Amino acid sequence: DSTIYISWEKDSIFVKPNSLRSGDNYYVLNEIILPKSKYEDIYSTNINEMSPEWERNRYNNKLEEMLKTESDISTIYSFLLSEYRAGKLLKNDSFRILSAYRIPLKNQSNEITVGNLFVCDKSGYFTAELIMGITVHDECRGLAKDIEIKALSDIHYEDIQYDEELTADDIEELIDDPEHYFNNYEEILRGFYRDGLISDELLQDYGLGYLSIGSSNEYDYTYDLEFPTEAVGDRHQLSSHIRKLWNNPIKVVSVVVERSVRMGQNKDGSTFNLNIKDARDGALKKYAPEGRHDLCFCQMCQRVKSKGLIEVNNVELLPEYYFSQLRIALCLECSKRFEILRETDHIRNEFIESIIHYDISDDSSNEIPIGNSETIKFTAKHLAEIQEILKQKPHKNKQ
Repeated sequence: DSTIYISWEKDSIFVKPNSLRSGDNYYVLNEIILPKSKYEDIYSTNINEMSPEWERNRYNNKLEEMLKTESDISTIYSFLLSEYRAGKLLKNDSFRILSAYRIPLKNQSNEITVGNLFVCDKSGYFTAELIMGITVHDECRGLAKDIEIKALSDIHYEDIQYDEELTADDIEELIDDPEHYFNNYEEILRGFYRDGLISDELLQDYGLGYLSIGSSNEYDYTYDLEFPTEAVGDRHQLSSHIRKLWNNPIKVVSVVVERSVRMGQNKDGSTFNLNIKDARDGALKKYAPEGRHDLCFCQMCQRVKSKGLIEVNNVELLPEYYFSQLRIALCLECSKRFEILRETDHIRNEFIESIIHYDISDDSSNEIPIGNSETIKFTAKHLAEIQEILKQKPHKNKQ
């Protein structure tokens, strides 16, 4: 709504259909005063028409230039937040441009940083220093989401740039029991432990001893053999067979001899040494490669080992009854990892519940998760046997 004198500068004056309003960094010619053609005749130049596409490109080129040349991250952050709130980033389709840069954002500790930050929709949920430092502040969460900043719940250890020893508060929020907000919390905690940032005292206090056990894929073996399979067969017959076993179950009791040991107890009260009916051979036979009697697959890492390097574990921690079918075959390393995982209440209970509710298929992999990063693989028949035993167990006490 005014007339001013300006210096001629290439790409600074345009005509814009149905508009007399100038943009942020260009002028729109008022053709009511003098038509575009007259200006071009007088000055022997061409005045371009501003199109929506040209306007977007012009805006985004200026934006990229600012991101490349401006060194003050506070200035960049304030500008981007202002443009976002004004709707200009959306209007000019600028989020794809910003996604290509490490742009500064504010974290929940009120620090502006270009470090790895992540989006959490639970405002005020986390208060520990570690999480506050890597979580996008509420005031710029919308901007962060629109440029597709990674969700805090999906981060891995490698995403976190933190070299301070973890506190009890840090560990509690990473575990976030029973909600488990962090999908990869065990991997994250194992990474911090590996780098010496979790004390042994905190490992013990929070039942995280299993973190000290190495990953199951650290070693390689050259056997080229297939994991065994065995179909469930007649499920009704299997269920009936397990029901008969429950009619006369062998109770596991402690009998004082020189020391208290776990023994089998018949219905008439008589006891016997469980080693007499040791399930080791049966478990090893189930997971031996076809045609090989000296080898056995580990059900956790699924690598083949000599039978002498395989241990047999019970899926339950302290079984109340003896069933040979509840035994699984694990290599020495995985056996130790399984035992430590099984000692943690919520991990053990989730493992048992997963078995009970698993939809068994002869064609599926039949892998049951235990903890956040491990699985136990079963043949369909073996898993069906265990499932029926646990389903028919009196009172279904979690073990």
